[in-house]
Parts: sequence; C-alpha cells; structure tokens
Amino acid sequence: MTPLYTWRDVERALRGEEAPPWLEVSADLEALNVTCAPGRRADVARRLADVFGPKIAVDGLTLALESTLNAPRSLRIEIHESGEDATPSPHVVRPLWTDAKEVPGHIHPLPEGSPRLAAFYSYKGGVGRTTTLLATLGALVEPPPRGGHVLVVDADLEAPGLTFEIPGPPDRFCLLDFLALVHDADDWRAVLPLATERLRLNSEGVELSGGRATFYFLPSHRDKEQLFAQPVTIEQVVRGPGRAHVIAEALAALGQALGVDVVLLDLRAGVTELSSPLLLDPRVQTILVTSCSGQSIRGTTFVLERMRSRVRKERRPEVVLSMIPPSFTSEAIARLSGDLQDSIPHAADDIAEEAVQGNVHEARFAEELIRFDSVEQLLRDLLPGTDLGKRAAPRLAALLAPRVTPAATPSPAPSARGLKAVAAEARKLEYAEGNAKLGLLVTPALAALVDQFPMGLPAAVVLGAKGAGKTFAWGQMVLAGDWRKFSTLVSSSAPALPLPGQHQAFVFPLLSPVNKQPDLAAKVADAERLVWEALGPRPPGTEAPLTEDAMRTDLDRAPTRDTDDTEFWSRRVAARLGLPETAGVSVEAVAAALAKRGVAVCLAIDGIEDSFQPGPQSPLSEGQQRLLRDLLQRFTLRVRDLRSAHLGVVTFVRRDLAQAAIVQNFGQFEALHGKFSIVWTSTEALRLVAWILDRAGLHVIDPERIPLAPYDELREGLKAFWGDRLGSERSREAHTDRWVVAALSDFQGRLQARDLVRLVRVAAEKVPDEPKLTPRSLRDALVECSAAKIKEIEVEIPGLSPLFERLRKAPEERRKIPFQAEDFDLARADVTFLETHGVVIRVEQDELYLPEIVRHGLGFRMDKGRRARVLALYRAAQARRP
Repeated sequence: MTPLYTWRDVERALRGEEAPPWLEVSADLEALNVTCAPGRRADVARRLADVFGPKIAVDGLTLALESTLNAPRSLRIEIHESGEDATPSPHVVRPLWTDAKEVPGHIHPLPEGSPRLAAFYSYKGGVGRTTTLLATLGALVEPPPRGGHVLVVDADLEAPGLTFEIPGPPDRFCLLDFLALVHDADDWRAVLPLATERLRLNSEGVELSGGRATFYFLPSHRDKEQLFAQPVTIEQVVRGPGRAHVIAEALAALGQALGVDVVLLDLRAGVTELSSPLLLDPRVQTILVTSCSGQSIRGTTFVLERMRSRVRKERRPEVVLSMIPPSFTSEAIARLSGDLQDSIPHAADDIAEEAVQGNVHEARFAEELIRFDSVEQLLRDLLPGTDLGKRAAPRLAALLAPRVTPAATPSPAPSARGLKAVAAEARKLEYAEGNAKLGLLVTPALAALVDQFPMGLPAAVVLGAKGAGKTFAWGQMVLAGDWRKFSTLVSSSAPALPLPGQHQAFVFPLLSPVNKQPDLAAKVADAERLVWEALGPRPPGTEAPLTEDAMRTDLDRAPTRDTDDTEFWSRRVAARLGLPETAGVSVEAVAAALAKRGVAVCLAIDGIEDSFQPGPQSPLSEGQQRLLRDLLQRFTLRVRDLRSAHLGVVTFVRRDLAQAAIVQNFGQFEALHGKFSIVWTSTEALRLVAWILDRAGLHVIDPERIPLAPYDELREGLKAFWGDRLGSERSREAHTDRWVVAALSDFQGRLQARDLVRLVRVAAEKVPDEPKLTPRSLRDALVECSAAKIKEIEVEIPGLSPLFERLRKAPEERRKIPFQAEDFDLARADVTFLETHGVVIRVEQDELYLPEIVRHGLGFRMDKGRRARVLALYRAAQARRP
C-alpha cells in the first residue's frame, strides 16, 4: 500500500477510486472530510476500509498516518450526509503533475489564427535545452521573404538563462508581470492590450548571414528583486477558478495580438509545477531535450510516460538527443533513439512509419556551442556547421511553421485515368522478364557501366539482390541490340567506340532468364539471329550454334576437374556464336575469330541463378563454385585485360550467389565491380517512382530532370501522386516518401526495385478512381506486397521455401518478433541463409528480427516490449543507407 505521510497522500489515494459512494472528499492537517448522500454512510465506511485497510481504526473514526512507534499520527474521519439533491463538486483536472495521470475533460482548441506554442523542456539541466530553442529560433527567423515572426519566452522562473543571454533595460515587460496581470484580473483578456503594447518594446534584432532578423522576447523577470520575490507563481495562476489551462490560452492570445507565427517557451528543468502547466497542456507542442547520459534518458522516458494521458496524436512530443559523443557508433545512437521513440505517446500504427516520422532528432556534440558571447554569434557563426543547426533545428522549425516552397510549374494532380495508367505501367515493369519496351531510368550503376569503358566494350559483373533490377537492365541491353545504342540511352555524351569498319557492336544474350515471357523471348531470338547473320555463313561441316538450352545442360553438369580454367566458358561462347571449334580454345581465340569476321559482340549474361540454386543444407558444390569463379573472375578479367574492340561481357548475377562461389577475397572482387552494383538509395527510389509515372503519362517532374533531380525536388513533385503524409497534409503522420523507403527496406538499408514497383501498382489498383493515392491504399498495399514477396522468393530461391513454411505454420502465439532460432528448429546454417537474403537480422543473445516487408507476409506480429530495439535497427539501417 502507498505510504500515507500527509493529508495529501490521503487525497491522492481516494482521487483515483472508480464509482465512489461519496459526493466529495477533502483533507487537511487534522481531518479527512467525506460528504455522501443520505443513507450511504455505511457504504463510505466500507469503501474507506477497503482502500486503507488496517490503517482505519476499529471504530472507524481515525486514519493512521506514517509514524514512529512513540509518536503516532492520524487524521480524524468525518462523514457527513448531504441533502437529497446534492451532487458532487466536479474535480478539475489541471495541467499539473499531481493530476498528470488523469484524463482531462474537454479542452477547447485555441482560437483560429493562434500561433503555435512550442515548449522546450528537459528532465536534467545542462543538456542543451536552451541552445536547442535558440537553434530553432535561428531556423524560424531566416530573413524575408522566408522568415517567420516569433515570440521567445523565458519561462524558467527558477533558473532563468535566456533573460541573461538577451539583456535589456531594467523596466522591460516580463513574464512575471504578465502572470500577475492575468492572475489578478477578473477577465484576463482585458489585460491583453496593455501587455501587447509593452511587449512590442521588447523587439530584438540579430544580424544573420542572410540579413537582419527580428523577434519578440519576453524575459522571466525585470530585475533581481522581482526574481527573488516573485509576485505570483504559474501554479497559483492555474489553480484559480476557471483558470486550469489559462497559461497556454493567455500566451497564445498575446502571440496572436503581436502577429507572431510561433511562440517558443524555455521551461524549467525537472519535475516541477513551474513547467507542468505548459508541458501537460495538450494544445502545446512539447520538445524534450536529453543528453546521452543514463540519468537524462531514464528521466526523459519517465516524463514521456507520465505525459501519456495529456498528449494528442497531432501534437506528439518531439525529442532531441543532444550532445552525442563523437565516440558513439551509429548503432549505439540508433539504440538510444529507439528507446526514446518507444516512449513517445501515440506511436505510429506500423514500425516503418514510427521509424521515419521524425519524433527523435539527433545532434552530435559540438564543442563550439559550449560557450558563446551573444545569441547573434551563436545563430550566425556557430550553429550553421553543427548537427543541431543543420539538421535538428530546421526539422523542428519546419514542424512548427511549415513553409510551402513555390514551384515554378506546379505538378498536376493525377486523374483517375492517370492512376489506372500508372497501375498498368507498373504491372509491365514489375517482372522484367515480361518487359519488351525499350526505355530505362539512368542509375549510377548503369552510368558507371558506360563511363568506365569509354574506349572499348565493357568487361564487368553487375551485382544486385533479388528484385534489384538486374534482369531489367540486362533486358534493356538486349532490346537496344547494340552496345553503342545502349550507351547513348544511358549517356548522350557517350563516346563513339573505335571500331573501324563497324557500324555497331552487337549485344548477344549468351544466357537469359528461363521464365522470360513470349514478347521478351522473341526479342532475345532476334538478337541472336542478328549476330549469327552478321558472322556470315558457316563453313561446311560446322555445327549449328549451340542453343541456350544445350548450354544450360552443360552448366548442370559442372566440371569436376581440379584446375580452374576459362576454357569451359570460351568454348561455350564460341559454340553459342556459331564460331569454329578452334575459336573456343581461349578468350583470345574468340576475340580473334570475331575480329577476323569484322564483328564486335558484347555478351550479356543473366539468369545464371536458374542453374545454381544453393540452399542452407545444400551449398554449391566445388565444381559449381569453380564454374562461377571462372566466369565472374577469370573469364571477365581476361576479356578486360585483352581490351579487344570485338569482345565484351557483362554478367548480371545475384550478390549472394557470387559470394557463395567466391569464398576467398570476395571483398576485393566486390570492390573491383562495386561501381556497377545495383543499390537503390532513397533518392534513386524516388527517381524510379517518378520515372514510372512519366512512362504512364503523368509528368509530375520534368522528364529530363528525373535522372538528376535531388531528393527534395523529387519529394515535392511526388506529393501530387501520393500526398505529403500518411494522413492529412497538416497531420503528424509520417511523410509518405520516407515511409515508403523504410517500409520496403531490410535492416541493412537495402531496398529492391521490384518491391517499390509492386507497391506503386497495388496502391494504384486499390484506388483507381481517386485523384491520387490515399494513405490507406499505401498501408494496405504494403501488406499485400509483403505476401507477394514471400511467394516469389520461395520460387526464385527454393532453399528459402522450407524455412518460410516452418515459420508460417507455427502457432500464432509463437509468431512474434523477436524470436530465437530454436523456437522454429532453425539450424545455424538456416539462420545464415536467411541473413544472406535479408530476411532476418541477428542481434544480441541471438535474437532474430524480420523487416516489415517480410514480417507481414509471414504473419508475424511485433512484441510491444521490443519496439525500441526494432526502431534502433531501422535507424541504424537509415544511417547506413547510401
């Protein structure tokens, strides 16, 4: 039972009782007074006995308080019956810590046109709270035309700091003056004209890099005498009749009279009623600042939990994790951010949204901010080069006073026909095996493929995960039919190849995906035929070119010899091209045979995974490893070293398969071909969406800008397609662009193009008659896309199928994240296989986690107690994202 030291503890214990038999209770230094309806005296006595147990005397007349043995302490219990029509006096829930657990009644919204109120608070002092407020001020008062009007209030009435940092005349109007006027007036609105008139004299100016900016400042006190003999406290003001939430209302009215957009309030640190009237008012945007120390983090999470009943979803608290030591790794920072995010009331509905909605802002320690001579110096010279000034403060400023960036040519909103066209185009692109339309999005990988071989044909390996877009790029090479034409598609400035007497360098599909659709299969056959025709009639007795099916049969019979050699590949290349058998003895012989016939050929290889399907319990054989190494390393390097104008090779292969074959020195191999690896950054992901829309006839961004546009330009353009947020435009939901990237990424920060194309397709199909995608269509599409992803990779990577079946068929109560391998009888090799394909990530104590794009499809739910850890993993992934 809670100790009863004073009458206050007694009142607190009774205040939380549900359906009490009394009308009113009050206590003082001498007695507990209970008022009830006639005839309910016995009910009151029984309830008091239930609440306080043996602390109630046998006669029911006294209540024992905490005492020493020799000095007993107690309160008299006085129960009074009231009249028949008596009703209980309503308890007013005030924005004070004593009432923090109680849900307040209806609180009227601030009047239309009121400025945003932002209260900066910290559990501990010395964590950078005031500096964070000033950094936010700097981001808000950028000079015209972008600058906003701001009122800064030093509301730390116990240890004011801003009042000393922004000095002024000894008679300037201050917060204590304003509180006294509000407290004493019968109608506090009557004091607004006087307060506004005097506060206009407190205009401050600072010279910033872009010019002069101004703001209003309300100091805590006028002079030392007033500080040490305060006329009224904030708590006294809110305890007045009808004044429970007057502090926020009066400050908002004062700001509105001044014509400001935002009111920034610097609160007192710690658990104190000097801060609670603003911190616990649901209409005020709270910004909590904490350092990385254990005390500060725990105190901040404690306060956030205490605020839970007072927070509205549209005013979720923001948290600034400040003064991060340089020695902290991104994973350590992400873990702290995850713990804080998990404590914020009204968490997002899904973990991906929670990871990107931006409630936790990180700022590394900056020694230059420890001491500054003036606010002007801080804003102009010191903050711009720090995390706080460059990242955290601008994001807070954008939250408090969103600015609309005017577009030179506004993007048209897609029509209903437009969404249908988007869905149709995305359906064509979802599986590259079915795309037979020339046209590609220039990515850094493709640009590097062209730029790195300006004077000849390429010799490269393009690595990428399943669904990254390897087959699409391979298909574009085949559809182009000519390496020079493909190069021009990628770069209009691509140099002409030095091929005397030749007008083209044929692209020859040495291997293609087994499951290609008829339209693409016809194009592949056309590409083969063009090369065979260019090579001329075969001499009598020469065998017909080796078919692709026959070559795959040879691949299935992996050689067993112990020596590594490229001869297997050179002979198959010669046979597929229809060259004499003697041309296949070496790479050099193939190139010479092509030169003799005046033909240049770039071999395009894809679908090699169809012949090599390792599993957790069935790794590649030594022969298979050797065969792949010969192609990816020796054959490719031999072609590169040859620098022939007649022979090139580009192999598209899954990264995990290459790693399984190249067991030693894979890092060196990857570094050699790293520029050609298909890795989708956040910016490239948005470019892909804009490119799909452009192909569908929706030009939300100038088509020529798509390959070059920076993230912010893409983000603005795509608002016409999927909105700004997963909610109303002014809501606190996650920004759509950031949610999409996080929801589709694994814990390594890797996103696959196919997942993104599918999400666009499914979401558009769900709302074909809407002008643009809706938040619900995107959320629902994610679940459907996750299920589709699971099904397709079971087919493409058969080794995953039995593992997925084991996870999927487990009882529902076991399908939760995190989990242990032994929960599903997963061997260490199984877990490693799942990790390799981005399905799980293994952390401390061998806990396993699934990313959102996988979790939904396998029917797993999130253990609420581990949300912070999952958030940390997502934050770390975002930090690693290119």
